[in-house]
Amino acid sequence: MRHEKERVVREEKRKHGDESRSAEYPRIEARPKNWLVPVILLTLRDLHSYGYKLMEQATAFGFEAINPGTVYRTLRQMEKDGTVNSNWETSRGGPARRMYSITDAGEAASTSGLSRLSNTGGHLTPSSESTL
Repeated sequence: MRHEKERVVREEKRKHGDESRSAEYPRIEARPKNWLVPVILLTLRDLHSYGYKLMEQATAFGFEAINPGTVYRTLRQMEKDGTVNSNWETSRGGPARRMYSITDAGEAASTSGLSRLSNTGGHLTPSSESTL
């Protein structure tokens, strides 16, 4: 019986890694379709930001290892969709950065998404109607 328990523990470590995760930031194994759009919108509701900072903020939602290309493609598509705006910001101490901010349409989309989320008991559920 002891050997069986050790085997199960080894198998779990192999599947999930040996690192411990806090309950506050559990590992997310599979990302929902279009998961990045609501993360960006919710982040931009609080602050204007640039792409790499948005990737850092995504870790607060429990996501890891975000491909920068995916983030920037998503931001460009969101700009085409009218949910975010961007402009170049120059600073004295560093290179120019493209700063992103949420639009009124983005606010409406994020509010609508939060309403749907609260109606599902706080769980993300797949929806073919929306990206949020």
